[in-house]
Amino acid sequence: MKKWQPRSKGYVSRAKADRDFWLHEVRVIPGFVPEKLMTQMIAIEEAYRLGRLNRFRANVLAMYMKKRYNLYYRIVDEDNLIFLPPSANYLINCFSRYPNIMSIIGDRFAGKTITAWTIGLNMLEKMDKAKLYVYGDVDGIGDILQDKIDNLIVKKDYSIPPPDDKPKIVVYNA
Repeated sequence: MKKWQPRSKGYVSRAKADRDFWLHEVRVIPGFVPEKLMTQMIAIEEAYRLGRLNRFRANVLAMYMKKRYNLYYRIVDEDNLIFLPPSANYLINCFSRYPNIMSIIGDRFAGKTITAWTIGLNMLEKMDKAKLYVYGDVDGIGDILQDKIDNLIVKKDYSIPPPDDKPKIVVYNA
């Protein structure tokens, strides 16, 4: 596997290069986004990242894309603008294609717990022999569902699941 190298633009620190890598290089855009629209999104993001678009023009273009194509956007910092195509099943599809680690990050009361449970239960249906481990179930959802789902294991502590070769879905709730 080829090791990732930062782009030709100089970076102040390795952390800034790593953040740029995770925001742009390995980004997965939902399959329903047409190729032409995807090209426009990436072109605007890259122009802003490279400094060819100032913040005002980037906001104007992003608002146009939101109104015309229903694409939400977020200006992460002075260097990064990302578009967020809406999709109800996108997280589940992405996780089933790349089943490594997924983090759900959001504001308070953003619905992170329900989203994590939905993804976990949908993946449990798709993976026959898997077990769903839930650690730190502060909302008590696991206690309600434990009698109804055989492959659900709810733990109150935060630990690592057993290191066997069986497929696992792990949800840490903090």
